[in-house]
Amino acid sequence: MFRSIKTRLIIFLIPVFAVIVTGLGFFLYNRLDNIVMEMVDHLLSGKADLMKGLVHSDHGDIEFEISHVTFGDYSINASGHYFEIADTKGNSLVKSISLGDHTLTGSRYPENTGYFMGTGPHQEPLRLFIEEFQVLGEKFVIYVGEEIREELALLKNFRIFLLTVFPMTIIIIAIGSMIVIQVSLSPLSSFSRQIGLITEKRLHERIYSQGGDAELQNIAYSFNETMSRLEKAFQAQKDFLSDASHELRTPTAVIKSAADVTLRRERSVVEYREALETVKYAAERMGGLIDRLLKLSRLEADQGQKKEMVGLKDILNTTLRTITPLAEAQGIDIYTEKAVDVTVDGDKDQLSELFLSILDNAIKYNRPNGKVSLSLAISDNWAVVKVEDTGIGIAPEALGKVFDRFYREDMSRGEIPGTGLGLPIAKGIAESHGGSIEVESEVGKGSAFTVYLPLNSSS
Repeated sequence: MFRSIKTRLIIFLIPVFAVIVTGLGFFLYNRLDNIVMEMVDHLLSGKADLMKGLVHSDHGDIEFEISHVTFGDYSINASGHYFEIADTKGNSLVKSISLGDHTLTGSRYPENTGYFMGTGPHQEPLRLFIEEFQVLGEKFVIYVGEEIREELALLKNFRIFLLTVFPMTIIIIAIGSMIVIQVSLSPLSSFSRQIGLITEKRLHERIYSQGGDAELQNIAYSFNETMSRLEKAFQAQKDFLSDASHELRTPTAVIKSAADVTLRRERSVVEYREALETVKYAAERMGGLIDRLLKLSRLEADQGQKKEMVGLKDILNTTLRTITPLAEAQGIDIYTEKAVDVTVDGDKDQLSELFLSILDNAIKYNRPNGKVSLSLAISDNWAVVKVEDTGIGIAPEALGKVFDRFYREDMSRGEIPGTGLGLPIAKGIAESHGGSIEVESEVGKGSAFTVYLPLNSSS
């Protein structure tokens, strides 16, 4: 149950809101309590100042003119308004009529000064202010008390209000949160339904969220981008299987046909030899194709590399020695324009195959008595190998396809032997070394393949 996003959000939000609301309730109650008590304390302090003003000296004697306060609330017995003046020993000197036979001094009341909560003469809740003052050097203590039944009732009613309203508020917030969460997450259900419609046969389907939340639009965009890449990958696999089947069908058919024809009747030794040579040729062609497919698979899986610091100039020289006999056999002049010493981190055998594939391509698709130039230079932090030929060129619409598996231009398919895997393997090798290949071409004038490889840090 707790794996649900909605459940986790609710479990998280409700306690958070409950804590916030409860904290707010405590704050409001304490604030009201402070305001009420401050008002009472201010009233008590003002009355204490008034009482102290009624104590004065007359010809060296201290007189208490309490006649001014013997009426009103202080003249009514148990009115809840009290005052009393005593000496520092606790002996009562003068008090309000409202106290009757009671006193505010004694053990039941605090002996220090300040504001206190207590109980009045008739067990009523009382707020008491005690202050010490002097007249002609003689010290007195004044007690002023106010009944606070109404104030405490106000605070009690406010507590009841909080205890009633705040739980309801928490419940309302919880319900509102559930509704908001449900509405907010509902597009995910739509996403789930749309995703459920996508199968290996419906990879063209996409998720649409126009007008939705920005976050969900980002998710939809990322998902659609991923699906586009998957669709291309699946299509590439289908094309690969189709092309591989097509390429393997020919040698397989040759082997079967040679065997069928040979087995129809008794043959001479020479005829058997010719049939076996045909089968061998077809099997070698099939084996070469399978070997190149395995190389592509290892490159895509990033396997089989033994990277080390290698000299690119030495690799190119070795490659030229290997490919020169093929060029001479076809009357192609192959030469090096310039080559600087440069080192890269790479697999020597794979890099040799990379340049052999490009040079072999430049020779096969060249014109009679054509030329192939090779150069090695440094540009920024890249080693740049460029192979240019004077061949038949590549049509503009085919430039983006020359590195696809089994791709061969129609004008050359059938005329020039090959499997259409040389350039894809070359591209895979370059990319596995952190580099890339670019091609420029013009029909009838030739092509230029440029290989970029990152320099070794010590170069």
